Order: sequence, then structure tokens, then C-alpha cells
Amino acid sequence: MLTPLARQAFAAFSALVTLLPALAAAPASRVISLNLCTDQLVLALADRSAIVSVTYLARDCTISAQCRAAASEPINYGTAEELVAAEPDLVLGGRYTTRPAIGIARRLGMKVLEFDPPSSLDMVRRQIRDVAEALGRPERSETMIAALDGRLAALPQAAPEGERPVATVYQANGMTVGANSLIDAALQAAGFDNLARRLGLENYMYLPLETLIAGRPDPPDPQYAASDLPLAGRERPEPSGDCRRHRPRSAHHRPAIAVDLRLARDRRRYRAAGASAGAPRDGTAINGKARDGLLLASLALLAATLFVASALIGRVPLAVSAAVTDLWHGRTSPAALILFQLRFPRALLGLLVGMTLGLSGAVMQGLLRNPLAEPGVLGVSAMAAFGAVVAFYTGLSLRFSLALPFGGIVGAFLAVAPLGSLAGTRGSIFVMLLAGAAINSLAGALTALALNLSPNPYAA
Repeated sequence: MLTPLARQAFAAFSALVTLLPALAAAPASRVISLNLCTDQLVLALADRSAIVSVTYLARDCTISAQCRAAASEPINYGTAEELVAAEPDLVLGGRYTTRPAIGIARRLGMKVLEFDPPSSLDMVRRQIRDVAEALGRPERSETMIAALDGRLAALPQAAPEGERPVATVYQANGMTVGANSLIDAALQAAGFDNLARRLGLENYMYLPLETLIAGRPDPPDPQYAASDLPLAGRERPEPSGDCRRHRPRSAHHRPAIAVDLRLARDRRRYRAAGASAGAPRDGTAINGKARDGLLLASLALLAATLFVASALIGRVPLAVSAAVTDLWHGRTSPAALILFQLRFPRALLGLLVGMTLGLSGAVMQGLLRNPLAEPGVLGVSAMAAFGAVVAFYTGLSLRFSLALPFGGIVGAFLAVAPLGSLAGTRGSIFVMLLAGAAINSLAGALTALALNLSPNPYAA
């Protein structure tokens, strides 16, 4: 016999077990997509009332298959501010989606699903099921997959291996798509042999134009002209006639060199007149100091104004007084999070970066005795950019959020070390400039090499 307490516990457990399927199938009530690929799945599978927003790219009909459906939906730009203000219960993104927004979503305890770029049709089916399951609409995924399989089954029977027409996808900067990619799977399903696969290339790789011509892909069907493709580049209209004839020439126009010569001549006359007039009065120096002080005060006021404006202006309208009140009372509202954890750190970082750039520019101008000098003259900026590119190329920026700035700092230090060894502690300015030019050339070559070897088709 069960005691009354045991019977109540057993009844509650039975009710919970009964409700589990319904709870598992409960649809997400607020869904936000931060990736173009997940946009397509959300627009095809989710209830319209559950979509908080999709990316602005979803409305571009040249790259989005669901552009018409996205036209009536709110859009986002993948920023952390928009994510915090939306308060979604499900965030969908790609593996390479903006990392700050994904990091904020995880810190706030939101459910986040990240998807790798699909490399096969089976992976497409799996991702459709995963998204539909997260949305609580698994039946819609089966309908979508059935439609996909029906279209694949309706394709003509492919020719035997070796007798198929040869095709390839050739993109900007000589990038192509080989094996282990969705484009390769689509070409095979359509009855083509992928030239990049024949050449042993995998995923996104560089294909020299000579190799493409030697591979002799079959000519395309004339009905698919390049101008009809949605991603084809549009030709720029040729200018009618010589552009110079449309450039008005005023009666006061003079060559720049003549203007420079007149300015130099007037400057010499002014100096000569000042020397003949004797030393300036003390009031002139006082006025100069007052003018410099006024200039510094104006610039400081402008910097403070821009700092406040940067903290108050963003993608999301914000009630500043409510955010300050929530922070004062210890409440972690979206407004307080956006203002004090996103905007103020961003504004402070911009202020510090500007101060550092101004200080380094002043030091370089004083050292090289040139008002146009900046750290890029000595190769420091180029090596810092190379360090950041290496962080991207190796994937460290995805695994470690501070890898990108650390890569830039390490690259800058690597520029200073050879600069010191080449120019020496007592080297002349001329030697230092030559050493900086050499470091600049080396950093540019290494950066170009890393970008060309990168598997990302948009890197080069």
C-alpha cells in the first residue's frame, strides 16, 4: 500500500512524464537570427509571430532565397545591443557570426545554436531538423526535406563517371570550391563533374587561371548568360567622350606649383618685414599662449562631447535615466547592460585609442622632424596588421576572444625589434626610414601570402 504522500508524489511524477513531450515540442516564442544561412531556415520554418528579427542581408535578393518573406520582418545588424534589447529565448547563428553578440548571449543565459557551413546535402537535412526542433516545429522540417528530396529525384539521370560535363565555380580572386563542400555536392547532384575535385582541391581553394584553362571545363548553356545570374557583376557604363572636357576650368585656376611658389615668396617677404621691424612685443607671446590654451580647451570639450554622444547613440533607442536608475538599484535590466557594459566600454576604448594614436603621432613627428610622420612609416602598423591576420588565419580569434588584439600587439613588437637592430640606438633618421620601408615591404608580402593561402574565399 502507498501512503498518501507517496501517492501524491507518484501522481505528480506521472503528470510530469505525460507533459514532457508537450514541453519538448513547445515552440520558441522569441527567435533572433544573426546569420544569413539561419535566416533562410527561420523564415521557412518559424511562426511569423515568433521571429524577433533576421539579418539585413536576408532582404537582399541577390544572396537570399527568402528575400520576399524577409521584407516584412524586422532586421538586425548582428550587434550585441540589438540582441540584449530584443531579449530572445533562442539565438541562431553561424560558426563565424559576430563573436561579441554570441558571447553576450551566452553570458545572459540565452539558448544559442551555432551551425557550421554545410558541406553536404545530408548536413543540410540535419541542420533543417535541428532548427525545426529548436523552434518546436519538427513536422515542418520533414515537409521541407521531402520537398528537397523530391526536387533532387526529379533531376535527370546523371551520366556515368568520366562522361559527365565538367564544370567549376570560379569566383573573385581566383577562388574555387572543391570537395567536401555544399557547392560540390550540388554540382554532383546536377550531373556535373567538379573540376576542382578532379584537381584534388578541397573546400575553398585558390585556382590559377592557367590551371582553369588547362582543365577545359565544358562551355555553359547559352540560355544561362552571365548577365542573367543574380550574382553576376554589372558592367560600368563607359563615359561618353573625354571626361576632361566636362571639367570646368575657372578663370582663377592656377597650377598648384605656382600657388606654392607664391606662398613661399610671400612667406619670405613676411619674415623679412618682421626682422626689419624688430622683436615682437610681449603681448604677442601672451596672445599666442592664450590662443593655444583656448584651442586645447576647445579640443578637450569636443572630445568629451563626442565621448558622451558615443555612449548615448546606438542601434537601440535607450532611456538613459531608466538605465542609470536600474544600475543604482542593482537591477540588471537590458537598458543598464547596453549602456554600462556595451556602450561605455566602447566609448572609453575609442577615447584611449585616439589618445594613443595622437601620442604616437606626436612622438614620431618629433623624432623624424616631419609633421606628416606616423607609425606606419616605420612598418609598425603593417606588422601589427600582419599579426592580426595571423590570428584570423590560424583560427585563434575564434577560440580566444583576445587573440586578435594580442596578435596586433605582438606584430608591432616584432617590427620594433628589427628596427632597433637595423637602425641602432644612434642611427640616423635616414637609416631608420630605410629600415621602416624594408619592414613595411616584408609585412605587406607576408600579409598577402597569408590572405592568398587562406581557405576563406573573401580573404584575398
